[in-house]
Order: sequence, then C-alpha cells, then structure tokens
Amino acid sequence: MFVEGISGSDGSGTGDDLERFLRAEEEYHRPLFERLPFVLENYLVNYMFQNLFPYGREGGTNLISRSIFDEYIRMATRFAWINGLLVGVAGYCKEAFAGEHVVQTIQSVVRTVEHYPDVLKSIDVSIRSRELDSLQGMAVLLRS
Repeated sequence: MFVEGISGSDGSGTGDDLERFLRAEEEYHRPLFERLPFVLENYLVNYMFQNLFPYGREGGTNLISRSIFDEYIRMATRFAWINGLLVGVAGYCKEAFAGEHVVQTIQSVVRTVEHYPDVLKSIDVSIRSRELDSLQGMAVLLRS
C-alpha cells in the first residue's frame, strides 16, 4: 500500500512522489493522528516494555549489550520507519485512512522485524553509514 500511496500510475518522476508523500501526510496522516494521538504513543510504550528499553533484548530473553543511546537510536529508527510507512498507507487509503490501517501496518512491521532480526541490523548499519547516529541525525530522522 505504501508504494501505491505515494507513486503515480503515470510513470512520473521521484519529485512527484515526494510531493504526493507530503500531500498524504498533510491531508490524511496528520488529521488522523491529531484525532488519535495516543496510537503511536501506545506503540512506543509497548516497544519499551517488549524490548526492555533502555537495556535491550533481541528476540527472546537474551540481553544485548548496547548503550542507552544505541537503544534510543533503534527505537527512534523503528518509529520513523513505521511513521513513514503510515504516510504512504494514508496516501493509498485517502479519506478511508483509519485506526485499523495503523494497527495493521504496525503489526506487519513488528512481525517482520521479529522474524528477521537481520533487518534491524541492516537498519543500524544504514543509520551509521549515513552518519545519522547522533542527536542531530535523530532530529532529522524524526522530523521527516
């Protein structure tokens, strides 16, 4: 749904995709979360409990030795990833975008990441290779 939500069927360029993404955020995504601000907050609270934030847990009961900031980067990255996907879903659903789409998207992402932990490792590598592993980098990531 994400791709269909931001891409044009007419083969238009990437600049047009960005414009559609921004429009979907403004017209469909933002209004829903202004009405239901607790939904993403609930995701973050559940994430903190599930992953023993800020101590870290990978998969089961294995504690992972990471700094608090590394755990924050991982949580913020997942949040930004999910939020970006939700903008695309909002662009696909348009006026029909609702809480059930949010829950379905979050559950799909979380299940995928839990079954394929290498996804998170590759995201960690990507964040570091783009030098986003700083407070400034997290501000950029979370504002986009």
